[in-house]
Amino acid sequence: MNNQEHIFTTPSGSKQNASLNYSEKQRLFSQLVKRYYYQLTFGCSNANCENIYCATGRMEKMDAAEATSLSLTLAKTGTEHLCLEDSEIGGISLDNGSILTEDFLVLKLEDLERRIDESRAESNYQKLASHIYAVFSRPENLITSFTKKQIDERLCPVDLETVRKVYKLILQCPEVVVSAMSTGIETMLSSIHPYAQASQQSDKYIACYIISLENPLLMETDAYTGILPKLVECLCALQETTENRMSRESGSIDSLRDKTTHLMSHWISSGYDAETFSRLVAVFQQFITIRLLTGLNSPNKDTLVVKATKALKLLYDANEQSEFINYAEFYNDAINEQLDIKEDFPHWKAKDGFSFCYFSYILNAAVKTDILKVESMVQMRHELQDAFFRAMFAGIQSPYLILEIRRDHIIRDALFQLDLKSPQDLKKQLRVQFVGEEGVDEGGVQKEFFQLVFREMFDQKYGMFRLYEDSNLCWFMNNPEDDEVALDEYRLVGRLIGLAIYNNVILDVHFPLALYKKLLNRPISFQDLLQLDPSMAQGFNQLLNFKESVQEFYDRTFEIEYEIFGNRKCVELKPGGSKISLTNENRKEFVDLYIDFVFNKSVFKQFEAFRGGFESVCKGTAITIFRPEELEQLVCGSSDLDFEALEANTAYDGGYSPDTTVIQWFWEVVHAFSEKEKKLLLFFTTGTDRVPIGGLSKLNFVIARNGPDCDRLPTSHTCFNVLLLNEYSSKEKLRERLLTAIQNAEGFVAAFSADTSCQLNVFWHNGNTLSMDSAKVSIFKQSNEVSFSSFLKSTNSSRLETEISLEVLSNFTNKSLKWQFTDQKFSRFLVTTDFTKSDSSWSVTVSLFDTSSAGCWCRLACSFGCQLFAWSFTTSRFACSLFSTCHLIVGG
Repeated sequence: MNNQEHIFTTPSGSKQNASLNYSEKQRLFSQLVKRYYYQLTFGCSNANCENIYCATGRMEKMDAAEATSLSLTLAKTGTEHLCLEDSEIGGISLDNGSILTEDFLVLKLEDLERRIDESRAESNYQKLASHIYAVFSRPENLITSFTKKQIDERLCPVDLETVRKVYKLILQCPEVVVSAMSTGIETMLSSIHPYAQASQQSDKYIACYIISLENPLLMETDAYTGILPKLVECLCALQETTENRMSRESGSIDSLRDKTTHLMSHWISSGYDAETFSRLVAVFQQFITIRLLTGLNSPNKDTLVVKATKALKLLYDANEQSEFINYAEFYNDAINEQLDIKEDFPHWKAKDGFSFCYFSYILNAAVKTDILKVESMVQMRHELQDAFFRAMFAGIQSPYLILEIRRDHIIRDALFQLDLKSPQDLKKQLRVQFVGEEGVDEGGVQKEFFQLVFREMFDQKYGMFRLYEDSNLCWFMNNPEDDEVALDEYRLVGRLIGLAIYNNVILDVHFPLALYKKLLNRPISFQDLLQLDPSMAQGFNQLLNFKESVQEFYDRTFEIEYEIFGNRKCVELKPGGSKISLTNENRKEFVDLYIDFVFNKSVFKQFEAFRGGFESVCKGTAITIFRPEELEQLVCGSSDLDFEALEANTAYDGGYSPDTTVIQWFWEVVHAFSEKEKKLLLFFTTGTDRVPIGGLSKLNFVIARNGPDCDRLPTSHTCFNVLLLNEYSSKEKLRERLLTAIQNAEGFVAAFSADTSCQLNVFWHNGNTLSMDSAKVSIFKQSNEVSFSSFLKSTNSSRLETEISLEVLSNFTNKSLKWQFTDQKFSRFLVTTDFTKSDSSWSVTVSLFDTSSAGCWCRLACSFGCQLFAWSFTTSRFACSLFSTCHLIVGG
């Protein structure tokens, strides 16, 4: 018989039917290898054995590596070198044929302790090893040994306490016993792997998986090539069986709740504590990490990494039930660092093959955000290309979603224009233009737009959202009389949040986690009420734990009363609720119904309108791979101000470097800032005080040199997160200039007092060019308010032919202002009674703010491209200039 024929010979030596498929033949060969391995390492326990391929018959011992290699060689020869023709090694039947006595095949804790003592006294552990192998290699023996006698169907039937004690005793024995256990588990897992793939019998051996997961050796490196790969194969097969069945039925992998996987997850959640569960998750995480750090394949191409990721879903589902550990412990750093989004994401989008997006619990929020950005960029590029081709054949159309907004009608304009946009238009890149302001939106203008519109919509006088003062969170106003106009406004809020996500803008909104749960179709719980309304939740806790008669003490029914715009309204929590008394028996139902009323029933129309607006932008996108907590971070950012990470990832320009003295001073000053001052700096440089997902290390922050030492304040390009910093002469001066800038950067136009000793900060530009048509700029908020009604408006197309440098040389108080125009030409630039209309190229003194001249004020009639008041006031009473261009917050 040649070797090829022996490969297809059964362990008992008989030929199998020629119709056996290849995988079955491989399985039989694998069993034969394991028999030889056991014979080489443990022996047959026959004192007269003379087989040189048996641990009993030969004198020298053979280690695991040698035994593995020789087992493969012997298996190719068939069964001729097995000690017993019926394949019984050491009296143990390795087939489904004969078995020994029940006490040998079933492990009992007290019997194990006795056998260990006997083996120690005889200094011979071979029989004990055979017993351990017999139990752990056969699933029926394992299940019988560790199943509780009285089983509560709601609890895990495995006696985990006994399992742990048995493992502890075995690990105190010599290596031959420990190896018998490990080899037995591997054999058992190999034998039940086909059943894990069978949909009708996949739940038969769940107890075996639970027992295997308890093995302390799973954390040892030897397990990575022994037990763990086989365990991962089985658990993955179990998961894939569920996937196949559920995908045929519903097409949704995200909603898998098959009976088998649900049962296993339930057993784990009912039988484990947080510490043990955390160790179990760490086993799989460590296995994945070591595979990726020591292998050559990417995560998507390492089969065992993929299977271990799928197997982790069983533990993730259990954690969702019991909340043993924080969801972030399921993130795997190695996968997140090595994942190629361009390779993985298309599989998920096309529903073709494996993608980690299907098992997104293993991806952190930063990677998910990157996936969403990739999806958005692809969509925007697609819309840009479509706009180009449509322009060729159907006329010019903008490749951008352009909103033209009047500041004093911001909600009305946004609502009207977005309602007219098609779903395809909403997928374009957003561009916001404030009417009357010539600006190019490179990100800063839309940041301001979102800030202004949400500030107005969340204003309590607007009546859309109720503010809960205890939590400082907002929820939908439960007004049953909301008409279609009001619902349109809720739809606008949802659409704007979707657009902000799509365009990567962080918002300053204060919703509870419940909102993001509802958007992702997650259930609401008591914890959501605790977050939104702590006082009410505390009262319900007292109700649920009240020891006396609830009916007598509370005297309430299933009817509640609430206030809406000063009017009191009553509502029944269930039909006939006004006649149902609150009792000890139904108080839990009362609390559940109240929570359902607050978060669902009372705001059904409002939330559905909001959801409709949100999904008009985000439906069908990678939003579905986020958890509610992660979606909240995506919308609102984080408040974790890790400026050490910001420093480590900051780029420098204009000659600056990390070693430049002023840069070192800068970071010393910033690290010494209070939390409030750090938020002001972040707001000054980026337009928001929130941190993007992934932390400040994800922020593309740049510090650029803005010239030598002077009295100018630092400035910034909020569109590009660039801080322009002069090379100040001392650390103290840098600190004073920086604090002055960041503390006066709030608002587009900031008024200042007529007291000339105050600091001046006029423009937070944030993305606009300076030229404005008919914009009113308030300067002195006093009774004698001064304003520019047409600032820099070109009335007759007259423009300055070259750049103009203006310098303020004196104070405002009872004095004229003096400019120096050197070799410049201008026409109709300043027209006052003190300055005749003509062309001029000499120095003049002009009374611009001279209130003594019959109370008149002047207009600047031309538009121009330079800075106005480009230098500091010489008396230093006004610390910064009035206006500046170039996308700056503060012009120094």
